[in-house]
Amino acid sequence: MQVLTGHAQPPAGSENREHVLGVISALEHQRSFLKVDMVNIVVTSQQLLCVPVNKLVQSGIEQAEADARAQNKGFFGRYKAKMNVVWANNFSPHFLPMTPEAIVQETPETIRIPLNTLVSFMIKKSVTYSGEDDDCITESWNLHFKTSSGVCTFLSRSDPLSQIEGNPAILAVIKNYLNRE
Repeated sequence: MQVLTGHAQPPAGSENREHVLGVISALEHQRSFLKVDMVNIVVTSQQLLCVPVNKLVQSGIEQAEADARAQNKGFFGRYKAKMNVVWANNFSPHFLPMTPEAIVQETPETIRIPLNTLVSFMIKKSVTYSGEDDDCITESWNLHFKTSSGVCTFLSRSDPLSQIEGNPAILAVIKNYLNRE
């Protein structure tokens, strides 16, 4: 389990102009009992934008289907092309050149988490064993962002820490707002 905690403080020498630093992709957010959104978290210099990407995924699926049909792929080839879009769920190239306001304007249901309200950030790995001899292993990760007004939780089917540590800008902004315990 990875835990980053501390008191929120603005990064030293931060500019007033907000800009996109990176994207944490392929997450799920339980909006209600029966509604799950696919989400990418856009990390900016001032906030986390939790952007539902269901419409982008649907558009990508339709494009993958059309491309596979144009290549004369059969049912399984088209299915594989569509599943690649669903499981990748990475819209970094879409969001990186955008301004935070343009992202929110494009997807009004975006959840905004101002970094100055961030109290703690935790990634918790879960392992589930199933099957007759517990031979089927499923791994998942829960990301918990605790703010002064509540907690937002996201599920990932792949290790999000590699995305965070792989982007020095994301890691720096989180470290600037939280102190490691």
